[in-house]
Amino acid sequence: MALTPYQEHHLKPTFERLGRWLFHPMVEASLAHVVMLAERGILDEAQARRLCQALVGLRAVQAETLAYTPDVEDIYFWIERALAHEVGPEVAADLQRARSRNDLDAAVFRMLLRTDLIHLIQTMARTGVALARQAHAMSDVVIVGYTHRQPAQPTTVGHVLAGYGEALLTQARTLAGVLPVINRSPLGACAFAGTDFPIDRNRVAELLGFSGLVHSTYESVAGADHFGLVAGGVATALSGGARFCRTLLDWLGVDKGWLTLPDAFVQVSSIMPQKRNPVVLEHLVALAGDAVGLATAVLVKSQDSFYEDTDIGTTDVQLNVRESLAIAQRFYQLLGELIAVLRVGRVPAEAEMIGQYVTTTQVADTLTALGLPFRQAHSVVSRLVKSGKTPSAWRAADLQEACQAVTGHALEAAPEELEARLREALNPFRVLERATPGGPGRQAVRELATELEAAFTDLAGRMDQEQERLTQSRRLLDQALRELGVRLEA
Repeated sequence: MALTPYQEHHLKPTFERLGRWLFHPMVEASLAHVVMLAERGILDEAQARRLCQALVGLRAVQAETLAYTPDVEDIYFWIERALAHEVGPEVAADLQRARSRNDLDAAVFRMLLRTDLIHLIQTMARTGVALARQAHAMSDVVIVGYTHRQPAQPTTVGHVLAGYGEALLTQARTLAGVLPVINRSPLGACAFAGTDFPIDRNRVAELLGFSGLVHSTYESVAGADHFGLVAGGVATALSGGARFCRTLLDWLGVDKGWLTLPDAFVQVSSIMPQKRNPVVLEHLVALAGDAVGLATAVLVKSQDSFYEDTDIGTTDVQLNVRESLAIAQRFYQLLGELIAVLRVGRVPAEAEMIGQYVTTTQVADTLTALGLPFRQAHSVVSRLVKSGKTPSAWRAADLQEACQAVTGHALEAAPEELEARLREALNPFRVLERATPGGPGRQAVRELATELEAAFTDLAGRMDQEQERLTQSRRLLDQALRELGVRLEA
């Protein structure tokens, strides 16, 4: 049978992507619904048993093998047709008693999203642990820190890794905070106005592992904010991840070479034998761009729809949301494995860092410690920078001359003391002893790295518990089916 343009260009591709994803959650949601109908006396137990037995048979279907045919509009009607073949059309039609495709579709996509979110947060946590461990290991690897793409101050590889680790922890916790919003059941809302049947919404939610209800039956069907929360969280996280990847890409460049990657993470040139291209990081940045684009699509579609059941604001954004989560999963899996194998390369030498003026702030701080107001100290050092003399060539006499020119008087310090203080201030490795909490000091970085690893491990454990809770709800549903007389074993 020839397909209509609508079938060919929308219903068929939607069925083959989104419909296949929704198939198994829809079977489970249908089983829970029928169990509840039987328990509430809304559906005869014998009829409910026949329906559930047929539904249990669908558990074995490989969703990726499902094929679209023009006699069914979507995956729901595919299931109803399969049930009708097993138990007859009249019994199969009773599956929809006290239920609509509206609340069913909203529920099964939430079931998909919660699992995807749990897996993503677990992956982010593993990446965070890798970051924390590398931050600890590289807490004494001093490099040049940049602002506005210009050399700024000394820092360490570990300091930067721990910094991104803290951001990643915030991003992962943000998504974890969205999980309870996603894991609420809209079932029982029906089309949007509920039903006169004496249903038990809480029982269905319990059997499916939902932690609560979307209480308003209208919001249950019309709501789309949860899509935006997921998409926004993913986009924010991957935007930050892309920035970090660009910094790593800079560090891995041959002009710096502060870090190196094993051959498995680089590509060679077809003509230039010297090339080891870390293009994996370019691909990560591109993946992040894909996720941000999909998130934008979710928000644009949502704001362009009415606050009611509408495909623009609900089903038409589902693909975008799930694809963004799939991209994020790939992003963090790859990034985490890459971080774990980073190795220290050719870090900048002391003279190189001093020659880039990155320790001049330390010189200004030293002058302030000797009694000069900071703004004047800043002006004194600025005058030395503009003199064209490299910092390694600065001497106590140069400081005194600049101080006299800026303030009208010299520093009250012996030449030997001033010289020693200047040499100490110019030393970029002095930063390793800095005591600022969360700063680049060796001990501060190691303390933060330890805290981050513990926090990521705790977050992963919480997600494991959520996954186990869903497994327990499946056992609860199976127990209810057995009490109904349904055979679960093949």
